[in-house]
Amino acid sequence: MISIRPFNEGDNQSMLEIERLCPQGDENCAMGVEKTDIIARYKMYDNWDVLVAEVDEKIAGWIGLTMKSTHGKEEKYAYLTEVMVDPAFRRAGVAAKLVEEAEKKVREMGGAYAYGYIYEPNKSSRSLFEKMGYSKMRGIKFPGISTYKKWDLSPEYSIKPVDEKDIGDVVGLINEYNSGFIHFVQLPMKFLNRV
Repeated sequence: MISIRPFNEGDNQSMLEIERLCPQGDENCAMGVEKTDIIARYKMYDNWDVLVAEVDEKIAGWIGLTMKSTHGKEEKYAYLTEVMVDPAFRRAGVAAKLVEEAEKKVREMGGAYAYGYIYEPNKSSRSLFEKMGYSKMRGIKFPGISTYKKWDLSPEYSIKPVDEKDIGDVVGLINEYNSGFIHFVQLPMKFLNRV
């Protein structure tokens, strides 16, 4: 039987081990750094939650979410940040149960809808969400390299930290490139004063 409960700090090591077994956690996709805190990425959000699935008192997977609101509107929505399931528990309904419980949580928190991103090669995740009534809104091509991904760059390119004097230009480029996307909130100019 699958049970769902809130995340607690004692789950960290088991979840790190599961992540390494999942497509999102191997070095071909997202790792490249040795993570020690499985929920570090959630801490950058104000309203986040992680739900953990257990089967026979063993962690089988988890789902993370954060609540947001569209800039200038009252409507709240949820970003489903990830669904991870231990390969030993796949095809047993764990991911579906996690998504169902996350949807309940979203409704309890006043969310109107939920969205997420699925990497193109993750066919099983796409299939799961389609079966649960989600639809593909658009394909997104990322023009950058994930900060967690190891990548062999062509010798003609290099990556370096941005120089402080160029931060305003960088923020301007990010704002310009992403303007018009419903879920993008422009980086404020006050951000520049912190540098």
